[in-house]
Amino acid sequence: MLSIVFNKLDKKFNDQVYKEILKNKKSWKKDLINVKSLTSGFNPNLGFFKQISDEIAQYLKKDTGHDYYPIRWWANYYKKGDHTEKHNHVPEDVSVIVIIKASKENVLTFYNHSNNTFKVSEEDGLTLIFPSTTYHSVDKCDGRRVSLAIDFKLTDPLKDKNG
Repeated sequence: MLSIVFNKLDKKFNDQVYKEILKNKKSWKKDLINVKSLTSGFNPNLGFFKQISDEIAQYLKKDTGHDYYPIRWWANYYKKGDHTEKHNHVPEDVSVIVIIKASKENVLTFYNHSNNTFKVSEEDGLTLIFPSTTYHSVDKCDGRRVSLAIDFKLTDPLKDKNG
């Protein structure tokens, strides 16, 4: 069973994130592991990631009763023909994709354990929260697409007690 939580960013905040990405993408490089688009690289110092990560960590705490913390985050800027190969985010526990600027076509695909596919109907601000073991990909884009990715780990209660 594929378990994905859908949520939506506030439009005004989403637009601010988009403008900041457009301003910063000039220094980005292409090809971060499976991502065949311009990417910020891991853990860029972009303020909006903290706000989004904090909100998602609060959601996860409320939903699961457990503490999660962001371990990796990055932004992707896709142009026509850019894509992301099928992959998952193991060894992390929970992954998040935020669609800042949706492609005209629904290019994001999730795969269940039987390799059946689920295409996501993308829209600006769409936020998807899912187990990091879930495979997903992005088809070749027909134009501009901007997304964020954030990976979370479950906090180790013993580490917190002894740390």
